[in-house]
Amino acid sequence: MALSLGAGAATFALLSQFAEPTLEPGRAAVCWGLVVLTALAGAFLGLRPLGALRGVGATKLLGTRPGLASAARSALELASSPPPGAAPALIAAHARTVERRVLAVPPVEAAPWRSLRTRGTYGGLLALALAAALLGGSDRASAGAFALLHPGARDAGGTKVADLIAEVRYELLYPAYMNRAPESRGDLRVLEAPLGTTVAVTARPRLPLAAALLEAPGQDVRLRATGDTTPRRLIGRFVVREEGPLVIRATDAEGRRLRDARSRTLVPQADAAPTLTLLAPAEDQVVELGEPVRFRYLAEDSVGLESIELVVRTAEGELFRRQLEEFPPGDAGPLRHEGVGRTSAAEVGARPGDRLELWIEARDGDVVRGPNVGRSPLRLLTVASEATRRAAALAGLDAARNAGLDALADRLEAAVPAAEAPARVRHRNVRESAARYAEGLRGLGDAAGGPVAPTVGPSVIREMAAALERALGAEARLHRATLGSANRRRRADGALVERLEGQVLLLTDLLARARLDDAAAVARELEGLRREMTSLLAELRRTRSPAAARALRGALRRAQGRLRELMERMSTLGQEVPREFVNADALPDAQATADALAELSAALDGDDLDG
Repeated sequence: MALSLGAGAATFALLSQFAEPTLEPGRAAVCWGLVVLTALAGAFLGLRPLGALRGVGATKLLGTRPGLASAARSALELASSPPPGAAPALIAAHARTVERRVLAVPPVEAAPWRSLRTRGTYGGLLALALAAALLGGSDRASAGAFALLHPGARDAGGTKVADLIAEVRYELLYPAYMNRAPESRGDLRVLEAPLGTTVAVTARPRLPLAAALLEAPGQDVRLRATGDTTPRRLIGRFVVREEGPLVIRATDAEGRRLRDARSRTLVPQADAAPTLTLLAPAEDQVVELGEPVRFRYLAEDSVGLESIELVVRTAEGELFRRQLEEFPPGDAGPLRHEGVGRTSAAEVGARPGDRLELWIEARDGDVVRGPNVGRSPLRLLTVASEATRRAAALAGLDAARNAGLDALADRLEAAVPAAEAPARVRHRNVRESAARYAEGLRGLGDAAGGPVAPTVGPSVIREMAAALERALGAEARLHRATLGSANRRRRADGALVERLEGQVLLLTDLLARARLDDAAAVARELEGLRREMTSLLAELRRTRSPAAARALRGALRRAQGRLRELMERMSTLGQEVPREFVNADALPDAQATADALAELSAALDGDDLDG
């Protein structure tokens, strides 16, 4: 095998050295016939020594065991030509015995690796090495090998394809705005570079060429020969503008038009937009009209930041922009910038109840396709109003009611035990939930008033908290170092259960009344907005002023927001307020109202004031 492969490879390498870069199929067939003949000749020479193992010559493989070799030879001779009068059974028995002994011999003992140390093996391996060196070290042989492997190769345009270029080097000169040092790249199948990059190409041809051209996406670059070596190196440059193949075409010394066989592709890298992280505020929030809203952000970009600004979308849909940072033009901006700032709802002309969208935008210094803009996540800022204050008070009242239900459930689920250890464990558990409820009541009483004052007086809530704390103190005295009697503890627990039941029922009633008042207040606000829109529409018809149109759009968006709030309130009322407390006939048709507001918005956008 070594001799056969070596002979065939050596012949292939020699033919490659003298073959033309473009070989017609007929001549290639003759060359391949020579390669096959030399390989077969090598195989014949290498297999000749096996002839000595024919017939009883196979016993030479047992030369390390003379006794077994002699027995095997006699078994083979008796089987092929038994002497007259010999018993066949004895011959067969002898053959089986020898066979078992032969099969017990390890194969490596019969054919050790050292038996490969022959002139034929070494000659074949040496021929393989020389062939590999010739194909790898000679450009002429490499081009000929491609021609032998691809006889008559042509591209779609009919141009002959040959292995013309041994190596290509790229020198990337990045755009100035990227502020990056030049970089060298090897002969890559896929060359990736940012848009606007100037690429200096240096190609080493395998053969002397009369002319060469590099077809880059959107541009053809003539490659000039330079240097003192033969063949001379080819140089040229192009600018990265679009994606596509990189094709080298040439004309050889005999005037044949050729195309390089290696496929290369140019892939532009568009500059990514800056990434913005809004570190604060971390979530949506309710803000007072004049309250400063502090924000903190982190901006990052791969080429350099150019400017950073704050953007707020108002209830009228207008964008309020304020410059936060601007870096000097002509210089590469920072790749990373962390900043802080503050704004307020009053600064953008908001009104109580408005919803504002806040985000940060950053531009980079990409001068090839223009600056890329990155945006941070949105934060929704709701300007505090009577509605938001009522919602906060309702949430506090609902939380206090739920805490009271938890405290009541803890007591009802476990009876007062007579034994001391279980009694102390139960008291510790029920006291914790009752203390949380009392703390919630105290906080609600301190914050009560204002939006829900007609139904939830702060003095009433504070008195409920004080009465509960007194009852809890009386119960705690029965669980000091000396445990009170079981009857006294049961009476104290019963009194607390009765108080908790009464307070929870009262809180539930207050919550229902507060929800009704809240829904009525939202409906009144919606009615006020309707009157405001009527007035603004009349002014718009009279003056046709952009200010009136903006104000009308703002009132329209506020009305749509109030309608959503009213429907949310009514949905909650349907779950918690008895039906006899709700006048269903007086409720607006939510879908009809929403449709009417949508039609009004469409007419306003289309400047159809009659509509």
